[in-house]
Amino acid sequence: MHKARLSFLFLFISIFALGENRDSVRIERMVDLAFQLEDQFPDSAFILSRQVILASKKIDFKIGESYGFLRLGSIYYGRGTYDSALYYSKKAAQIRQEEKDIVGACGALITVSDVYQAQGKIDSAIYTMLNALQLSSKADNNALEIKVLLQLGNLYLKYKQENEALKYYSKAENKLTESSAEDLKYLVKSAFGEFFISNKKYDDALKKYIEALEYTNENLVYKSSIYNNMAVCFENLSKLKLAQEFYTKALEIHKQLNLGPDIALSYFNIGSVCINRALPDSAILFLNKSLGIAKMIGDINREAKVFEHLSDAFKLKKDYLTAYNMHVRYVQLADSLLNIEKIQSISEMQTKYETIQKEQQIKLLNEQNKTKTAQRNLIIASSTVLFLILILLSIYFIQRSRIAQKNQLIAQQQLENLLGTQEAKTYNAMLDGQAAERNRIANDLHDRLGSMLSTIKLLFGSLEEKIDAAQGENKNQISRANNLIDEACVEVRRISHNLGSGMVADYGLVHALDDLCMSINQTKKINCKLLTYNVEDALSLNIEVELYRIVQEVLNNALKHAEAKNITVQLNRLDEELSLTIEDDGKGFDVKSKMKSGGMGLANIEMRSKKINGTLHIDSALGKGTTTIIEVPLNNSHD
Repeated sequence: MHKARLSFLFLFISIFALGENRDSVRIERMVDLAFQLEDQFPDSAFILSRQVILASKKIDFKIGESYGFLRLGSIYYGRGTYDSALYYSKKAAQIRQEEKDIVGACGALITVSDVYQAQGKIDSAIYTMLNALQLSSKADNNALEIKVLLQLGNLYLKYKQENEALKYYSKAENKLTESSAEDLKYLVKSAFGEFFISNKKYDDALKKYIEALEYTNENLVYKSSIYNNMAVCFENLSKLKLAQEFYTKALEIHKQLNLGPDIALSYFNIGSVCINRALPDSAILFLNKSLGIAKMIGDINREAKVFEHLSDAFKLKKDYLTAYNMHVRYVQLADSLLNIEKIQSISEMQTKYETIQKEQQIKLLNEQNKTKTAQRNLIIASSTVLFLILILLSIYFIQRSRIAQKNQLIAQQQLENLLGTQEAKTYNAMLDGQAAERNRIANDLHDRLGSMLSTIKLLFGSLEEKIDAAQGENKNQISRANNLIDEACVEVRRISHNLGSGMVADYGLVHALDDLCMSINQTKKINCKLLTYNVEDALSLNIEVELYRIVQEVLNNALKHAEAKNITVQLNRLDEELSLTIEDDGKGFDVKSKMKSGGMGLANIEMRSKKINGTLHIDSALGKGTTTIIEVPLNNSHD
């Protein structure tokens, strides 16, 4: 009825080598603050984590940089953006390994394994943990290796590979010594308890939990977990009075620690046992206490289960009207509940299906036996040889046909990729050509037509001085013509300015991006926000123009296709790197599919990034929005 609670979680913490470095202390505080903000204010935690990375890079503080990456990975994991979570968690693990911080590296690898599990990539999750195990074995740290072995055993147990789980639990137990820490002994004994519960060997599980209880060292969290799991064992052994007694012990500790969700669970467990003991009044009392706490903390799943059990309790009291009302509340919360008739119907259908399946299997086996008997009687040596020759020929031609088809597909794909690349190059060449032509026209307008208009104005000015005062009408006409020439000069300068590099060249990238966001915000349909850090100094015009065009392209895609409501543009600069991040909350897309289809928008962004030696990273999924990151290395030639 109840699932045993996991009795241990591992937290790998690596100590900062701070010394008296004030910058390192400040970074440590920023990491702590980001961790505290992560659950309730993930956007603030995200910005703070980026600042941790930038500040750490500035003083070459690799451990601090890895903490920033690990926090970003955790934030993306919470958002369900697993590709980005994997990207940053792997970066953190790589830095820890390069810094010879094995404890921190193992912790980061466990996070990578968790992301793989969320993606359903079980093989990758296990492979990552095996790497952590290999790494921990080199650390000459017995406690670390035991914890990694237990974590690996938990992973195998979670996916019902009991033999593998038992193997790693046993390895962890063999590494225990008399001098091992008490908490390590507790963790190992508890792990075996979980293993035996999973295999429904409740007596064996109880023995392990009793042994583990000796090593809790007054740790109330450990004790409450042991009491809860022992109660589960007693309940499955139908020792209900003992089960209630140990659930009550766990409840008292949860109250002492003020753990709301655990208090609600304990009340629920006690109420459930009371139902099995035919004590409906007590059951209703404890279940209502669980319901009150569940409502207070917003645990809808717990509320639904409480209403289901309240219905059973009122049935015991023969209060069928209240039982029905509780059942209705359960249905409303759980959105589906099979009644007894449906369960029986499904059971009957399952039985019929299994019966038919068995009959078909028997019939198939009989037919196979008859076929084999007939073959033994009919086949002779010559026909066997002929048959084998035909089979070999068939396999040969089939394989040859498949290879030809594969080669054709590969050639077609290579051709499509080549065409896509060439199309993107042609498109960019066209854009470069257009830009060059616009600059040429701008120069011609300014140098040639502008000078001609200036000359004409001088001539008209000279002529105006010679007009006699009596010729008032002619003088007025000349004055109007002179004014028109002034307006033409202004218009030529304006057109020349617009055809050139424009706002980016005159005011810089930050001002141009701010103006672009303001233009978008004026539509009242979408909110665009610009965040900058350490970008006061100007960059080379080439980099600024290319980044501005990239932002225009990304914003254009978001406005046309993404149906986004909010867009955030972040521009951050460290000594040797410029980072541009554009995020929207639109409907997202399949990045791999879009890249394969050769869309001009993405291809153009990629080509522009390469022109300035930038690295492009796009993370998106249907319904998850889109994040575009361009990282550009800076050197003296650029600045």
